[in-house]
Amino acid sequence: MRRWWIAFFVELFITALLVGGFFAYRHDYNAKIIQIETKEKEKEQVEQEKIEKKLAEQAEMENHIQKIKNDLVESSSMIDETFSEWLYNNYEEVCETLAEEIEAGTYAEKMWHEKTGKSLHVLFDESQGIMESDERMKEASIYEKTCADSECVSLSFAGDISFSHHYTPAQNYTNYGIDGAFSEELQDTMREADIFMLNNEFCYTNSNTPIGGKTYTFRADPKLVSRLDEMGVDIVSIANNHTYDYGEQGIIDTMNTLKDAGVPYVGAGKNLADAKNNIVYFVANGIKIAYIAATQVERDLPILTQPATETSAGVIRCFEPELVCDMIKEADKHSDFVIVYPHWGTELVKQMQADQQALAYAFIDAGADAIVGGHPHCLQGIEYYNDVPIFYSMSNFSFSSKVKNSCVLNLRVSIDGIQSARYLPCKESNGITYQCEKGATDYVQIIDILNTYSANASVDEDGYVKMVQPE
Repeated sequence: MRRWWIAFFVELFITALLVGGFFAYRHDYNAKIIQIETKEKEKEQVEQEKIEKKLAEQAEMENHIQKIKNDLVESSSMIDETFSEWLYNNYEEVCETLAEEIEAGTYAEKMWHEKTGKSLHVLFDESQGIMESDERMKEASIYEKTCADSECVSLSFAGDISFSHHYTPAQNYTNYGIDGAFSEELQDTMREADIFMLNNEFCYTNSNTPIGGKTYTFRADPKLVSRLDEMGVDIVSIANNHTYDYGEQGIIDTMNTLKDAGVPYVGAGKNLADAKNNIVYFVANGIKIAYIAATQVERDLPILTQPATETSAGVIRCFEPELVCDMIKEADKHSDFVIVYPHWGTELVKQMQADQQALAYAFIDAGADAIVGGHPHCLQGIEYYNDVPIFYSMSNFSFSSKVKNSCVLNLRVSIDGIQSARYLPCKESNGITYQCEKGATDYVQIIDILNTYSANASVDEDGYVKMVQPE
């Protein structure tokens, strides 16, 4: 009996130890579970705080970015929400910097060019995919040029040319090549320009049917268009009183010939809509430059050189300025610099005339940045209107066998506008045009003529043009 009690108490003791151990283990286990759960909750809380912080930072960044985009939209009529989005995605650092300029009130649109090497107009075309291929660019009448100087674009202009085989310059070219029509120094000058423009005063056609009522009609074989490339010509005006000498077929042949040769032209169209859209743009040094041409002559009835209509080909006329002013306004919306090349005035009259001035002033009020004129077959002077230069007449360049004073005009243009304007005196004589030597009699004579017939401008002995402030 005693042994049984001993066994009972031993079992009871062992059971108590087991139960106590179990409860101790359970308590310790629960404590560890609570500790683990607490740590997990703390970890989850830390992670949640990180997520909330990250979301807050992300929201703050998104607000910051959106503010920049909104500021860009408000800074320029050119920038809408889509363009702003593209600018930020492609030029984030520039957008950040320019947003600071906007905030500080020191922003200027030209800063896009300073920061990216491209004007806002060029960036917009890039955003539209226009700059992706030559085909897309040609569809938009945009041509890209590489410049010799990264600071300025060199734009040169000359007057009337004709490849008509009845006249000495064209005959010289045919018989002796380009050396028979232009001196070697002048050839270098023509080719040195980044963009060289002149007036194509004849039609490229094989038609033998000139229009009636004209004393002189000029045409050339379409294959002679290759001479333009040899001369370094980049663009021509066909807004003149001889491009329609062989009627509508002649001007259509001219446009087709130039197009097939890859030579941009301005001043006419296959119908009125085509003519109104005939604005040519060049992108050079990240600047977008627009060219427009129109003719004022003939001014008296009958009008032999027909304007483009809704159903027929013809030139762009500017006897009244409204059509061309609308074109200038359109060009100004899409470019940094607008050049207008009018055919105007009266033959052999050196003085600028009131109707030329009225047109020039209207063009400048519409947004033109430079006007280079022609038609009088002589040099006329220079005038500034609202700080914009008007070079009234460039005279002949390679047109006849007569002795004519001539010039090449060179403008150096940056994102800030015209940095310099310079006349390079030339002489057309016996069918060859040569560049005059500085200090020579003909050189001095040409500089004197330019000064004599200029209004508020002067030309120095090196040919540089300066605006003269009224006393």
